[in-house]
Amino acid sequence: ELAEHRAPVLITQYGKPAAYLVDVATFDQLQHRVAILEGIARGEAAVQQGRTVSQSAAKSRLKRWLK
Repeated sequence: ELAEHRAPVLITQYGKPAAYLVDVATFDQLQHRVAILEGIARGEAAVQQGRTVSQSAAKSRLKRWLK
């Protein structure tokens, strides 16, 4: 049922929320989204701290990183 409906299942302990059970695909999707949001937050912090590079330098770094 969890895989079919992909709705998280709330697990309680002594009547209080303790955990959620999610299917693997949903968990993987959430992990991917969190990684993207963390990258955006790091980028925003870098801009605020003045840690920026030119577009050509960024392209060069990305080219090396994507190899």
